[in-house]
Amino acid sequence: MRSFAILAAIFGVALLIGLTVYYGFDEVMAAIASSRWATALVVAARAAALVGAGIGWWALVPGRQWGPSAFVLLRFVREGINTFFPLAVLVRRRHRGTTPRAIWRRYQPRRG
Repeated sequence: MRSFAILAAIFGVALLIGLTVYYGFDEVMAAIASSRWATALVVAARAAALVGAGIGWWALVPGRQWGPSAFVLLRFVREGINTFFPLAVLVRRRHRGTTPRAIWRRYQPRRG
């Protein structure tokens, strides 16, 4: 999985650079600028979907100790984590033994 993630990242960056060089940096920036309000509408629609999902989770949880804003915030955090997941996989594999459980075990007195 690690080598696949690295190869996929390299391929993605190479594809982005290749397409930008092929079509020209100015044309790519012009296309991004020409979207104007469309980009803002996509971001707003995604935010509305996350707010709806957070409120839905709030409605499903029994004994609601926190308000719906906590669930909405958690949905945004989850979305951010999912966006950076490939990076999290690489970091986790590089730093084995740094999970909370591994750290807890490291500082426990030895039996015997």
